[in-house]
Amino acid sequence: MKKMFLFPFVILLIVLSLTACGEAKSKTASEVERDSDSGNTEKNIQKVVIAEGNTGFMLTPIYVAVEKGFFEEEGLDVERVTLSGGSKALTAVIGGGADIATVALVDTMKAIESGQDVQAIGSLFNQIGTNIVINKDIAAEKGVTADSSMEEKVLALKGLKIGISSPGSGSDHIIRKLLESEGVNPDREVELIPLGQADAQLAAFKNKDVQAFVYSSPTTDMATKLDGIILFNYSKGEVEEYDGLTYLTLVSQTKDLEENKELFQKVTNALAKSGKFIESDRDGTKEILKKYIEGIDPEVFNIAFENNYPAFAKSPMITKEGYEKNIEFGGIDLPFDDVVNNEFAENAQ
Repeated sequence: MKKMFLFPFVILLIVLSLTACGEAKSKTASEVERDSDSGNTEKNIQKVVIAEGNTGFMLTPIYVAVEKGFFEEEGLDVERVTLSGGSKALTAVIGGGADIATVALVDTMKAIESGQDVQAIGSLFNQIGTNIVINKDIAAEKGVTADSSMEEKVLALKGLKIGISSPGSGSDHIIRKLLESEGVNPDREVELIPLGQADAQLAAFKNKDVQAFVYSSPTTDMATKLDGIILFNYSKGEVEEYDGLTYLTLVSQTKDLEENKELFQKVTNALAKSGKFIESDRDGTKEILKKYIEGIDPEVFNIAFENNYPAFAKSPMITKEGYEKNIEFGGIDLPFDDVVNNEFAENAQ
């Protein structure tokens, strides 16, 4: 999987896609009323493109920064572009089509191991934010529930069509590692189907094109209203060895971090403000998320919010403890400072 980062043709396609379609798919910080006390003028506004390989609760600090005007306070015009998976978002950064990508930290480690010069500069979600849902009739046929043993639940996935966001993404890594832990070959004994973002995952699950899928909350919570049960609830922290793992991060090219420190400091400052807001105003955070999470039963939303709230990054700082859990999770042992650049988080106001 890690070889995908080396394909220039794929990178070119992503860059062209961002150029052609980014404006239609993005929401910019200019949509938020400018803070009259910020002192920013049109001529010193800096444009920044964020390629998002995820949707849902994991992007909460970004949603808060947009809605509260924190990006604009820092003099930033943020264009957000949604791509189908963290691997494609990272490819966009490597190809120069985006300044920052939202990427699972383990995928950043893979990219660095394969020779890419990138670094993570801030945390967004401090928990594996991806869950696994299975059709309840299939679960009953296999004789498993959410309370079954890890081995029983993994073996119940054998022979199924399982949706993921994209090859090489966090969802792809999680399901492969899980299957392999019980001796199930992910390339031969299941069928992993790339489905892209949330709507496509839910549609395929509803239509029974897949019997299970791997995605972040609250999409997996919404699937419980479509005859699904959450078989593995990582975002709740129920898989103890990975509880507290730094999962979703902001990633950029190292050369860009060195050449444009001001821009990345401003982005990190905005996210530090988001973290403080999330920590101090739980109800306000919930109201902001309701604008971004549509079509969900209110009761399901409330349960999912409470399950995920502890993982929302209250600071962009990436801790060594959260990083080290990725070494076990990803099977890649790289020095902390090769992967993580905490300079901007340390200086964040």
